[in-house]
Amino acid sequence: MSSMELSQLNYVALRHISEKTCEMSLINLAISLANTHSQFNPAKKQIQSIEVNVHETSCVITMSFSKKREVYWKISTSESDLKGRGRRDEFELGGVIVKNRRYQTKDKFVIFSHCQNDINTCQNLVQIIFNLFKADQFCFYTARKFDITKLLIFPGFNQVENLTFIFYHPVSDKEFSLFWDTITPKKSLVFNFNGYNNKNRMGKINFDHENLEFCSSQWLNEQELFEINSKKIVLKHSVFTDKLMNEYIKKWMSGEDSKLEKLTIDIQNGYLDVILDGIPSKSMDEIKEERDLEEKNLEFREDNVFDELKYKFDANSARQLTRSDGKVASVQLKEGTRLYFVVWNEENPKISDKPIINNFVELL
Repeated sequence: MSSMELSQLNYVALRHISEKTCEMSLINLAISLANTHSQFNPAKKQIQSIEVNVHETSCVITMSFSKKREVYWKISTSESDLKGRGRRDEFELGGVIVKNRRYQTKDKFVIFSHCQNDINTCQNLVQIIFNLFKADQFCFYTARKFDITKLLIFPGFNQVENLTFIFYHPVSDKEFSLFWDTITPKKSLVFNFNGYNNKNRMGKINFDHENLEFCSSQWLNEQELFEINSKKIVLKHSVFTDKLMNEYIKKWMSGEDSKLEKLTIDIQNGYLDVILDGIPSKSMDEIKEERDLEEKNLEFREDNVFDELKYKFDANSARQLTRSDGKVASVQLKEGTRLYFVVWNEENPKISDKPIINNFVELL
């Protein structure tokens, strides 16, 4: 009896198979069906993360299915990675033959692939992966210049909660606008188009993310700064001044930006006196006395754990602002360039009783 080809299975059979199949086998099944006319739209499985690194000579895809199971997949135009232990196979994807060497440790699938076009093969694989899985986090890094149009128009990226896009090479105005026209993660965005600084570009940008981080912010203009509507904002390497930040904080003091919890921004050689010009402020001791917190510990959440010590936020030495609705914010300028604006809320700072120290020693 001859074996049945996958393309002969109907949609119901394929979907049933996908529900009973492990993640890596599901990817292999989808690749096998990619060049057929079979309809294959399985219910998407939730996974932790997908990460893509485009290097100068290869692309690497890593996936974390759970705390224990993961995939490392390297695609290269060089055949050198095909040497070594593991089983060999090949498949066709997007009209390109892909040769592979695979092996598996206890909880990790390792694949080395060789083909004539690693970029296109990587993008095709990513699309297949996003058709199968729903990832909490997707990270994309590239150190190689290539046409990212196909990548940016793929709708699957908009299903992720947390998205990181880092480009270490210049991009065009068209590519920049296409990103903002098509990419809308649900929760957080970390973004960098290295060297891009056109403030006069066309188009509207959506800044309504819960968490927003720009690794390079030279392209951000003043109007866009005031349009950002996020809880946590990180703007590195901006060209904004202390005078503009004075306007920004005055806007918050007037009762706007109630959503904001923390702003971290690099500014151009500023002075705290200029930033707080015309804005009443108090020391931490004064605000503690005012709010009856003198006998309490205030522990602020530390997000910048990898920063140098000189750039770390220190609430105790910051200036404290109080606006008319009673909200408090801590403002600190480090080294004249790193400005922190932290709004107090129910979770930050964490307020607890100071430990009681017993100074009496029982005499025996």
